Amino acid sequence: MTNPAKKAAAKKASTKKAAGAKKAAGAKRAPATKAAAATRGRADTAPSSRFFARAVDRARRIAEDPAKLREIAEKAGRSSALRSGPFAAVLDDFRALIRLVVAYARGHYRQIPLDRLVVVVGGLIYVVSPLDLIPDAILGAGLIDDAAVIAHVIKAVSDELDAFREWEAGLTD
Repeated sequence: MTNPAKKAAAKKASTKKAAGAKKAAGAKRAPATKAAAATRGRADTAPSSRFFARAVDRARRIAEDPAKLREIAEKAGRSSALRSGPFAAVLDDFRALIRLVVAYARGHYRQIPLDRLVVVVGGLIYVVSPLDLIPDAILGAGLIDDAAVIAHVIKAVSDELDAFREWEAGLTD
């Protein structure tokens, strides 16, 4: 007969091993609450939301107005100082997008197609707007959708963002 204490210890070790294998295989951690899961799910749809569509529409209307572009960039710059949590992963790129819009508005950098600039400006408008898919007033969760939209924008304009950074680096050489 096997000792019951040894059986329990073997079962516990087996369970830990299986949990470690799941984690190593890249299994996602379950959200702490149903609300957190729902918020994360909504954030994933932010780039295709009506809120982002409205921001892009507004961006189309102001893309050729340097004063309005600088105003949006300024608001986004102030907003970036307050960003943390899930937004931290995209903060450097977000700041580069702001610099790109400022350089474009000043007429210093025009190597970005207008349709791509509209996507960038739409992302900035979405972030500075307090009313979006997950309102920014909801502490903790309010920045998740903003981060998702900026990640989408960065992916959509990655080549242009890289080209801008190269141009920017050339200014300091």
